Order: sequence, then structure tokens, then C-alpha cells
Amino acid sequence: MVNLSCLLSLLKETRSYRQLAEQLATARGEQRVVILDAAKPYLIAALYQELDLPVMVITAHPEEAKKLYEQLQAWCMPSANLLQFPE
Repeated sequence: MVNLSCLLSLLKETRSYRQLAEQLATARGEQRVVILDAAKPYLIAALYQELDLPVMVITAHPEEAKKLYEQLQAWCMPSANLLQFPE
């Protein structure tokens, strides 16, 4: 599988990403973000790498969870501990 984690630094240079990462690093409680479906694995992988915190993503449908899990495998470092829970 191709590893795309080297591209995460491009996102980390954007102002909107920096603001979100800072909010998540300092805020307590829930944060809501609207993002295109195609960009979700990219953003999740970048935040996971930068914040070094556990991340749980819940989807509405099992097929979406499987697809996102597979995409995250491409975006995250091979050492990332990715798990997909059953329905």
C-alpha cells in the first residue's frame, strides 16, 4: 500500500488547519468541523500525527467506516495503531 503521510506537512502549513489544531489542543469538550468527505482521512491523519492523542471516528454506515479505515491506512504512518471496530 502506498503511504501518503509525507504529504501531511502541506496541510499543516495552512492557516485554517493551524487554527483548528490549536483549538483542539487547548479546548475541552466537543469541536465541530465541516469538511468534504474526500478530505476527512487527510485531516484526521494530520491531526492524529500532530496532537498525538487517541482519535475515535464514528460513521453512520459500516461501509463508510471500512472505506475510511482503508484510506487512513494510506495517510497514516505505518506505526499508527489503527483499529476498525465491528458493527
